Amino acid sequence: MTEANGGSAPTEAEVKKLLRKAEKGDKAVLPTLRTWMERAPGYWETVGDLAKTARESLLQMMSGDNLLVQEAHARKCAALMKELAGPQPSPLERLLAERIVLCWLHLYSAEALYAQHRQDLSLRQAEFYEQRLSKAQARYLAAIRTLAQVRRLGIPAVQVNIGQQQVIAG
Repeated sequence: MTEANGGSAPTEAEVKKLLRKAEKGDKAVLPTLRTWMERAPGYWETVGDLAKTARESLLQMMSGDNLLVQEAHARKCAALMKELAGPQPSPLERLLAERIVLCWLHLYSAEALYAQHRQDLSLRQAEFYEQRLSKAQARYLAAIRTLAQVRRLGIPAVQVNIGQQQVIAG
């Protein structure tokens, strides 16, 4: 790579080659990969977003190859997340809003699966689905309660001690 030799930024072809090697587990590219990621934080922030990965996996499972349904559900999730997080969410509020949306998506995907297969289920299978729904509902409500609790407590965004004075910004 050009960059590894102290030169200019890597070309698109060099980055693609680096990423292909990294995807195959080539540990020799780690130093160059780390340097590139330091200079391209948007990439690792996007690829490293586990909440997004989980959400996209659920959306893919729910909608299959139907891109219209997948995009509509993705937009609903984004709107719900924005609404739950509020205008200036703290990092904790943003994480909890993401969690609520993921739990919401999981709960309703489980509801849809149950409804689609309900008539073909044995009593044992129906009990499994009911337990799955109950657990998904419990996780969903727990996430909602946690966000409400964080907001009720008014946890500050930043707390700084200056001398004997405590300054809270947020």
